[in-house]
Amino acid sequence: MRIRANRLLVCCGFAAIVFQSPAIAFTQQKLRWRFVAGQKRQLTVIQKQKTTVSLQTQKMTTTVDRIIDGVWKVNAIGEQGVADITQNLTRIRMKVTKSQGPGFDIDTDAYADRSKVDECI
Repeated sequence: MRIRANRLLVCCGFAAIVFQSPAIAFTQQKLRWRFVAGQKRQLTVIQKQKTTVSLQTQKMTTTVDRIIDGVWKVNAIGEQGVADITQNLTRIRMKVTKSQGPGFDIDTDAYADRSKVDECI
């Protein structure tokens, strides 16, 4: 009898935590800043990736370094405060090095004809 009461108490406590958590998570908080229509933000994303594959007795390592530059432009702000944002990537740089075999470099700024950028990727 006492074990069932303890289990019931634990279950009720757990249920209270589980059902209360979403209410806490979705509590509205005042934003520290807001987007403004016409506003532009430049951004840079830097990614580094290292992959090692073992094939029988050999290990092959590939390292990829990416730098992606872009611009966010705030087109409009809706009545509900939802921002319509356009993102343009202005430059992509990627360097691939391998432990076995040649690597390669890509820089979209190396192409005078920007319409050919897709060919380098």
